Amino acid sequence: MKILVATDGSSAALQAVRHAAFLARGGLRLQVVLAHVQESPGPLEVLAARDPAAIGRAGLAAGDHFLQPAREVLDLAGVAHEDEIRMADSDPAHALIDIAQAHHCAAIVVGANRSGLLRQVVLGSTARTLLAQSPVPVTIVRDHGGGGHG
Repeated sequence: MKILVATDGSSAALQAVRHAAFLARGGLRLQVVLAHVQESPGPLEVLAARDPAAIGRAGLAAGDHFLQPAREVLDLAGVAHEDEIRMADSDPAHALIDIAQAHHCAAIVVGANRSGLLRQVVLGSTARTLLAQSPVPVTIVRDHGGGGHG
């Protein structure tokens, strides 16, 4: 089974990766698509940059950096994985759905942090959009601040 696990470098996202590793250790044959969606630079950022392409390269490098801890968790668990780093002009949830469809994923797993009202609202909107519009099942893994399945 191929699943998409969204990661942004947060502890909640890493908890979602640990959940996927937990499922694999439980006997589920998994292949994971680690997805990081980076917001595209706005028009003012592009105009102010001496090298607009450098902004995109920096965003992709940041995405690669955010994926490293997730790769390590999956490597330790022996879970096959591939990466997808994307710059998105729209809502991250729609980009995640597009990635899941492009990779023929059977499910999407995302982390949610339970602390901080602003963070809940922002993460909540992505989670709500995924739950409402994803053509595949969505699992939301809550980060309780502990090690979880680790």
